[in-house]
Amino acid sequence: MTLVFTLVGVLVATTALFMSLAYTLQGYLYSEPADKLPLRAVIAGLLVAMMMTGWTYANTRASHKDKYGVLHEATPGEQHTISEFEAVRRYNIKQLDGTWKEETVKFTRTPSSDTFYEAGDTTKPFDPSKSGYIYPALIIKDGDEKIRLETPITEKWTYEDQTKTYREPDGKRYLEGTDPRFLVVPDAGAYTVMLLLNAGLIIVWFVAFWPVMRFSVGHSLGLMTIFAGVSLFVVMPLLFNSNAISK
Repeated sequence: MTLVFTLVGVLVATTALFMSLAYTLQGYLYSEPADKLPLRAVIAGLLVAMMMTGWTYANTRASHKDKYGVLHEATPGEQHTISEFEAVRRYNIKQLDGTWKEETVKFTRTPSSDTFYEAGDTTKPFDPSKSGYIYPALIIKDGDEKIRLETPITEKWTYEDQTKTYREPDGKRYLEGTDPRFLVVPDAGAYTVMLLLNAGLIIVWFVAFWPVMRFSVGHSLGLMTIFAGVSLFVVMPLLFNSNAISK
């Protein structure tokens, strides 16, 4: 039902937007607004509303969050659930041979928990930000394969990647150190769909302004840049969150 409200809400908002822009800008730029303006505004609003609602449906019903999200937040690909891993713990102590002191620590979690604990000890959660040591690598079992994921460490003993993303050195798999429950395996097909949806919304805004609302090509490109940008950075993330379903 939320998707229905999304469609109607976006339709009403965009129809009003197109109407107001046409009356204010077209009268100034072209001496008079386009003919059949109310009908044109409804058609333009419907195009944008259908695109936004369809994209919202595809992304919120995907296998994981933001699989087909906006470009700067999307995580296209499969997610493999992780229940345990080994963390390479590096202490800020140099050994006699000049290498850092390290040990491998196993972390596990129960299916009902989102937190990994050291050797099942619920008093010792996995915390990459904990002072005294740092985790440069995680060793994950993906199916029958054991893989090592690494994150770069600076000379100042900090994580170079502030998001603490651990990546496969010679591959494409990765996971977020702040939430290591899911190993992300990039999917070329999902990535292509995500790009098409992002581009599709931009194109729909252009079509709505140019052939439908009868703005000039130049003005349509300018208006498209403004409103497609607002849609991608503000509106679509809000729609995804409000229509999200629990997995």
